[in-house]
Amino acid sequence: MSFTLLNSIMGNIFNVLMKYNPLVRFYHYLETRPLPIEPFLHQVEIISRCMLRDPVRILIGDEIGLGKTITAIVLGKYLQDVGRIKKILILVPRILVSQWVEELSYWIEINNVHQIERENIEFYRTKGFPNGWYVVSMDLFVRNEDVRKAVLQVEWDLVIVDEAHKISPQTAKKRWKYIGKELITKHPERNVFLLSATPHKGFPNDYIARLQILDPNLKSDIKVLDNKNFYRLTWNTLVFRRMKQDVNNIYERREIFKPAHLRAVLIRPSEFEAEFYREAEYFLLELLRKYEKASGRRSEAMKLLVTLLAKRAFSSPASAYSTLLFMTAKRAGLLRKVNKKEAERRANALRNFITSHLAGDYTVEEMAFSEKERILLKEVIGSIEPSLDDVLNAFAGYVSILLDENDFRRLKKLIELAEKVRKEGDTKIIKLEELVKYHLNEGSKIIVFTEYADTAYYIAGRLRKAVGDVVKVLTGREAGNKKEREDVKENFIKGDKYRVLVSTDVLSEGLNLQVANVLINYDLPWTPLKLEQRIGRIWRLGQERECFIYMLVVGSSERVTGASRVVSKLYTKLLNMERAQLGRINLVLGKDVEIYDRDLFRGNKEATFLVVEKETKKGKKAITETDIVLASLDDRKFEEFVKWYVEAIKYIENKIREKNVDPKVRHEIRKSIVDTIGFSSQKEIKDLLLNLARSFAKSHKVLIPISEGKELIKDKFYQKPLQDMTSKELIKIIQNFIKNKSELVKPINITVWGSDKASKLHILRVSLLVGGKTRYEDILGIDETSGKVLCSIELLKVFLSITNTNKFYQVSTLSSTVYDMKKLWIKAIIQDYMRKKLFAQGLEDIRNYVTSLNLEGIRSDSEWNKVKSFDEIYINVNFIGILDLRQDDKEYFNRIDQLVREYDERKVEIENKAITIIKERLSQKFAIQDLHEKGYPFDLILIKKGGEEDREQRIVEVKSWKHIDVVIYTDNENSFGKENEEIGGNYWLYIVDMRKDPPCILGFKHP
Repeated sequence: MSFTLLNSIMGNIFNVLMKYNPLVRFYHYLETRPLPIEPFLHQVEIISRCMLRDPVRILIGDEIGLGKTITAIVLGKYLQDVGRIKKILILVPRILVSQWVEELSYWIEINNVHQIERENIEFYRTKGFPNGWYVVSMDLFVRNEDVRKAVLQVEWDLVIVDEAHKISPQTAKKRWKYIGKELITKHPERNVFLLSATPHKGFPNDYIARLQILDPNLKSDIKVLDNKNFYRLTWNTLVFRRMKQDVNNIYERREIFKPAHLRAVLIRPSEFEAEFYREAEYFLLELLRKYEKASGRRSEAMKLLVTLLAKRAFSSPASAYSTLLFMTAKRAGLLRKVNKKEAERRANALRNFITSHLAGDYTVEEMAFSEKERILLKEVIGSIEPSLDDVLNAFAGYVSILLDENDFRRLKKLIELAEKVRKEGDTKIIKLEELVKYHLNEGSKIIVFTEYADTAYYIAGRLRKAVGDVVKVLTGREAGNKKEREDVKENFIKGDKYRVLVSTDVLSEGLNLQVANVLINYDLPWTPLKLEQRIGRIWRLGQERECFIYMLVVGSSERVTGASRVVSKLYTKLLNMERAQLGRINLVLGKDVEIYDRDLFRGNKEATFLVVEKETKKGKKAITETDIVLASLDDRKFEEFVKWYVEAIKYIENKIREKNVDPKVRHEIRKSIVDTIGFSSQKEIKDLLLNLARSFAKSHKVLIPISEGKELIKDKFYQKPLQDMTSKELIKIIQNFIKNKSELVKPINITVWGSDKASKLHILRVSLLVGGKTRYEDILGIDETSGKVLCSIELLKVFLSITNTNKFYQVSTLSSTVYDMKKLWIKAIIQDYMRKKLFAQGLEDIRNYVTSLNLEGIRSDSEWNKVKSFDEIYINVNFIGILDLRQDDKEYFNRIDQLVREYDERKVEIENKAITIIKERLSQKFAIQDLHEKGYPFDLILIKKGGEEDREQRIVEVKSWKHIDVVIYTDNENSFGKENEEIGGNYWLYIVDMRKDPPCILGFKHP
């Protein structure tokens, strides 16, 4: 018995899997990572749909924690392996540069990964930027002219932009100009991956602008593009977005991600808190009106000051107190240094940093400043690396010069009120202390997020008094200190010295903090992006506990106040996001609502009430318990705020539910993925690798049993049992066995004697050629009896079963004359099989996207993707041989074999004649469209002539008889007919009997 031939073919199959199967390509890398990340099937779907596109220009908008980085790297590596790309540029926020370099080191040879810095840009320019992967801070690229000029001169094949929401035509104009326009829009031939867990910032024009740089032919009229039909067409073409519930319920069908409970805590302010908020509102609105009336124009600086003071006031009294006190303390000193005109100039110079912050862009700590900006910051603030609070206070100080003495008397009153709230303990901090104590008792670790450092220090001080020294604070002021960040890693992430981490948004990106399962948003940012980023730090892969996320909201005691403005702004943005992302958003404003009032029953009863729902007799949902709570409140404005908040989040929840009403269609996605890659789980890959390694070791006579279920390879380098090896180790073993021994052989015939059923498997290598270059390969088997195609995974399992049998088999050559008769039939089956793959569907989706938008006049008709449909791809089939499993009833098998040969020999000639006869006979009754030579799984479309009510349409498969009495109607053809009928199609089988003259046409509906 010789295993040489089987080993050769199995080696070829294995090499093809490693190169072209998206799941196998990166599975074995993941076991070596510090934090394991499973290769989710949703990632495989994205990669499969994009493999054959040319160029690939997509936005991967998967929710935080679903592995966008890995998806981008694996898809990029595929493009590199098939020779489509050589130079790859990756632009990321400065805080994520080292993380990307580390991630790439698991996938790419380390000498092909480069980090661009100011110090080495001249070196790379001199060397001509050798082929490889280059990572650069996007702000270093934008702000450093030397770096930018050098990078723009390179002919990049692929550009990857991480956190792509940070390039925006409205809030990040320089990044938009140099990254969005210069690197991407001007080069429509480039492959481009935009990555963002929060691709939509709540503004339709901002979101659509990012889609327009991917497809430069899209028209610029936002009003035309901002509609459901456009967004639907971009889905799975330009935009890919998957949620955690998709992974759990559709792709993996198991609990990969633990449940997350999002709760809004609406806090009724005490009397002196309400007075502080009310006075702040009145003062700020009057200030804005007064300045506009005096100057005759709207001051952007004054408008921003009003906005910031309102936000800081609703963050915490400490934050408001800090800024108000700075304004009064610094005013006199600043007046001695600069005049009002110069003060306004400096205030406007700082406004750009602050507006970026408010738009949900970078925190100031992330920015890489240019030399010009450093000089300005040094002059205006006194530091070249200020914190956000430093910038805000400096800005407020310069604007304060524009205020008069009466304004300052009002300011001093606000300072007194803020100090009173701070000292006596505001309601929000008391609720926070209760939440922290409760969850610490439950054994949880907790993260408290706030926008401002002043608030963070205020929170940390109060919590230390309440729960002890388990509290760590980390703001932009500490984040730049390596020791401080290491302290967080060692004593919060790895150790238990700290169990509560109070942080600004400097930690909302770049760190995986799933060691904590409770997150409290102490104040609400004005953009859902920051809430998503914060939530994603704990609710991600590796989280072993249920997550609890809280939004603390000080409720309104007036009809319009700072709190209700922030919530209203978030609500409007969420509605825009839900519309554009087809319901794929999180309820970041909370799914449940809790009301907190510490004075409600004067300390005799619970101060917290949970708003719940129940079904009424009329079938409508009604809020219960709310009325009980609100009846106890004498504050009608707060009651209105609570009702509005509850109705708002329920409306959003219903809108999301409407978009996910067809679970059947969504669950078919998983079947499409499995049909494309051959695996339904990661365990199947591991099992196959183990069996392959065993088979090769056995054939080389180096497999040694050592105990029950354990085997060793007789080699000094492999001292671990096969069953205990990682996938990477198993792959290395297999590759060593097949090295230089897997060249394909000429067509052969493998015969296995004594099999209990008849089957012939044609083994062939299938290549997809685009522009004359191979983009995809697979080795398949075709069962001659049924016409069923066996994917490479199934084929490997067949070969493995042969190597494990004790029955004898022999190898012999096959008559090429007989073999050639079946090639046309086999190629037709392959064509139909490949069209059902996800990569074929990906091309059809692109074609439909382009065609539909061109017809609607929404985009120009110029070519965008070089491959518009699967029909444009050349399929090359190389026949390797036949696996012949003989049945005991040889006479029966020989008769079937003879009939197939006779049929195949005359198939093309006879069926062409049959189609001609049908067209001649039925042309008066039907309009006939002939598709039989165009790769479709049927031959004709017949449309009955007559009025609209009689215009029956038939999809027709044509067969014929002439020399033999058998018609070969394959399983694939039968399956297509059934699928067509299930979706309401009118499928017919026409058989033209040419044994008599004249020929007779037989029609079978539901064949």
